[in-house]
Amino acid sequence: MRVSLAGALVATHLCACGWFGPTDGSLSRDTSEPGAAAAPPPGDWIDAPRWRLLPPDLVAEAGVVIDRTTGLEWQRVHSGRYAVEQLDAACKDLVIDGKTGFRLPTRSELLSIVDLDVVDREAPALPKLLSEQVTSDGFFWTATPAVGLGGGRWIIGTHDGVAARGAEGMWLVRCVRGEPPANGPRFAIDGDFVRDLHTALRWRRAVEEDLHAVVDASARCAARGERLPSVYELQSIVDARRRSPAIDPVFGETPRETFWSASDNAKYAHYGWAVSFETGETVYANRESQFRVRCVQ
Repeated sequence: MRVSLAGALVATHLCACGWFGPTDGSLSRDTSEPGAAAAPPPGDWIDAPRWRLLPPDLVAEAGVVIDRTTGLEWQRVHSGRYAVEQLDAACKDLVIDGKTGFRLPTRSELLSIVDLDVVDREAPALPKLLSEQVTSDGFFWTATPAVGLGGGRWIIGTHDGVAARGAEGMWLVRCVRGEPPANGPRFAIDGDFVRDLHTALRWRRAVEEDLHAVVDASARCAARGERLPSVYELQSIVDARRRSPAIDPVFGETPRETFWSASDNAKYAHYGWAVSFETGETVYANRESQFRVRCVQ
């Protein structure tokens, strides 16, 4: 099995409760250059949310689950385990209740159905409608390429919803149906802020100079009439085509470091969620850890 070396090390060092990805020690090394952007995926699409970042609003219709927040239709029961070289065909011929046109979801799409409020450590981090036959010991594949991880893809953990990168392993596939990801303008500079044209969030361009624990980070943002973003919001500005830093250059100078979110880890007391902008992967850490801060409105 191969997962991103950087992501695995960050998760292991920040979280005393351990890394819930592959544990056989065969980690791969990221070979891309800092700041490098990957070649566009087929169709020249960009992996980014095309919706407001609200909780999923799910309704079951026989073999699919419709999310009224995003408009996406999800395969209710996953298709099983696949190797990375099998992914191009994994959803191609799927027919559910007479519906066709299913495809592998992007990183952003799969993150939209993660449920970080699940407290049970033995349960997957998914809504009940989508947790059937899912164990908490693996990952779901996405269609999003992993920069520098030859042939790898972004993967989303079933245990805790962590966003990581993998090149090997037999991971799960859940197909999706709906408007495909598109290319086009996403951000606009708005004074000291960057406005996301898709999510309507306004991000402060400048990063806090000092490192902070999560409580202090929240206070720093609140003092300016802003707030610390949720992990879902912070993940939304990761540019999966880039690394070191994994963010669009419109944000200016962004340290290749870990940034706090306001989200607690429901499964582990005293831990909170953060995002590494070295790789774009999510990690969790003791809430007293000192990380970077980017505020949002």
